[in-house]
Amino acid sequence: MKCILILATVCAVAFAQGEHGDPAARLVRDQVHALLQATPTLSVADCTAKCDAVFALDVPREEELTDQDCARECQRQIHGEPTGPPRASHGP
Repeated sequence: MKCILILATVCAVAFAQGEHGDPAARLVRDQVHALLQATPTLSVADCTAKCDAVFALDVPREEELTDQDCARECQRQIHGEPTGPPRASHGP
């Protein structure tokens, strides 16, 4: 019975994540969306700077990844085009 419960939980979590499994990337995507809803005329550079300010992190590697996420997501949401291959997920 416990195995079935664990399997159901794992399946539910996997299904909930869908194709957007990286929670950090999801946060960046939602933040950029909110920034552009509030100020639709933001340039990519201004959007990236505002997004990056929200995600100021103390861990250099994580900060670098969120900087890349912000730039990529601002570019995508403003111009509707990808800016390169997806980056690696944020690790533990």
